[in-house]
Amino acid sequence: SNFAATYGGVPESPEIVTALRQSLGGLAADTSRVLVGHDDAVRALAVSPDGTTLATTGDDGRIRLFPMESQASSPIAFASVDSPVRAITFDATGNRLAVGTLSGVIRVWSVVSPTELPKLIKSWPAHTSAVNHLAFESHGNLVSVGLDGLAHVWDGTTFAARASWKNQSRRFLAAALSHGGTRLAVATDGDGILLRDLDSSTDSPIKLGGSRRITAVAFSEDERWLVAGTGGGQILYWDLRGATPAEREVSVHRAAVTALRFGGGRMASAALDGEVKVWAANPEALGRAPVVLTHGGWLGGLGFEGAGNHLFS
Repeated sequence: SNFAATYGGVPESPEIVTALRQSLGGLAADTSRVLVGHDDAVRALAVSPDGTTLATTGDDGRIRLFPMESQASSPIAFASVDSPVRAITFDATGNRLAVGTLSGVIRVWSVVSPTELPKLIKSWPAHTSAVNHLAFESHGNLVSVGLDGLAHVWDGTTFAARASWKNQSRRFLAAALSHGGTRLAVATDGDGILLRDLDSSTDSPIKLGGSRRITAVAFSEDERWLVAGTGGGQILYWDLRGATPAEREVSVHRAAVTALRFGGGRMASAALDGEVKVWAANPEALGRAPVVLTHGGWLGGLGFEGAGNHLFS
């Protein structure tokens, strides 16, 4: 209701899509901020914790930095690797940047400033196939999830393995770390979602989503909601406050959902149908008309800047 009132909606009305459209009107119409820095598909992006830098990477193996305050569309050449990249993340301080490649290698650099040459801290073969997700958890350790069906927790200082677990029969297609950094949701290729408490080494994961092929997953900022995208374009969601979360399903896209993100009181989805759709952050708003941002091709990564005033795709 606060969001609706700020942008012209009626606080008592559940139909706050008008307010959402007004708040994102400039974003939907503005095509001047097209950032060019890659020779092939952009597969992943990350925004620094202080919201000042956008990092992008993809099939060309290049890592590029775009300072937010700059009006220039050309990036800073940060680094290049010898394999396509599928995952990228900053640590909580913004001083380290990690990437995961199609060949399963993780590389971590120090980030002094966007204009200074980075220092490679460590590079190691972490998975036997593509690294699909990277995130630094609440203790500063690095979590990686791979297409090989393995999830690892790496020590935040030495990057030695601290914990690992494997799905014996299914590949891991995507993952999400809760905003508190304590829960990991892993999307599988035909076995739904595995929800795990990172602080517990003994508890079995909670299984959600049945035997669906899940292609994207995200936690809401308050960690109440878990949302997931399917290979058929549906979005599933659960209220995690209950002991046995009930599943809800909404048809949203015409092709596989590739990314889901929360930020600044909003939720966004991207898909292979070339569309980004934006709602209020409550998944119960999924039944209402979203703001639709159309691309000329398939979509991979999504990211909100900290306050949610900018959305990158």
